[in-house]
Amino acid sequence: MAHETVVPREGRPIGHFSVNLPNKWCDCGNYQAKHMPCSHVIAACSNIKYDFWSFIPDVYKVETVLKVYDEAFPPIKNKGYWPKYEGVKVCHNPLMQKVKKGRPKSKHIKTKMDTTERVPRKYRLCWVSDHTRKHCPNAVDTFTQI
Repeated sequence: MAHETVVPREGRPIGHFSVNLPNKWCDCGNYQAKHMPCSHVIAACSNIKYDFWSFIPDVYKVETVLKVYDEAFPPIKNKGYWPKYEGVKVCHNPLMQKVKKGRPKSKHIKTKMDTTERVPRKYRLCWVSDHTRKHCPNAVDTFTQI
């Protein structure tokens, strides 16, 4: 366990950071978040004369990257085997589309469950579907009753 005191630079506050090298832990949180040694871990390693390179994952080391290129790549085939080029494919970004005025259209895709059969309307006084207020033979004229 090592402690490091940071001298304020460029508006940074003074801070004390605890570093636990065996557990790969630092108070700043960068070491845990990025899985790369932060400046506090490097300072703690130099304080105890320990090589900080052992805390860097192998994936980020130059030797590992160079091993990728050690493998032989297959040669590129004759142009006759290449797929035909049909020009540039343009995929539009729907977020860049101009917003239209008015009520937005529904994006719901209707299915058989959404459609219902229409029931013919019935006139509310005689409850016959073909009759209306104007053309109902059973309707009582309010003016003739007076």
